[in-house]
Amino acid sequence: MKQIIFLFLAIATLSSCETNEDDNPSSSDLIIGKWQLISDKENGTEISTECERKSTITFSENGTSTEVYYYNDGSNNCITESETATWENLGSSTYKVDYGNGDTETAKITFSENNTEFSITNTDVYNGVTYTYVITYKKV
Repeated sequence: MKQIIFLFLAIATLSSCETNEDDNPSSSDLIIGKWQLISDKENGTEISTECERKSTITFSENGTSTEVYYYNDGSNNCITESETATWENLGSSTYKVDYGNGDTETAKITFSENNTEFSITNTDVYNGVTYTYVITYKKV
């Protein structure tokens, strides 16, 4: 799950060097705020646990983000860790996240429910089988 959340954060958050506007995200950017994981589906089937759905991402106006993610440690303990990054809105609902050390990812986000939810869809092919993942967060 940690990799999925990292993928989402990397996809959802952005960092860009194109313009000064990108270095100072607007407070009107829909992504700004605190978001909680509500669903993580693989091919339409929920794969997140109650523990994992405690995970949050906070996108700040200054272009930083903080992710607090929860996961089961294999002994049925709900463990928490956090990570910070920088983000940037590249336009057209595409965001880039920079974790540092060259670790960046971009993703297209779909806002819904009057901009109180967003989701990211990712498709992967493994051994000839296509998997579709949809991660959804709700503003809290």
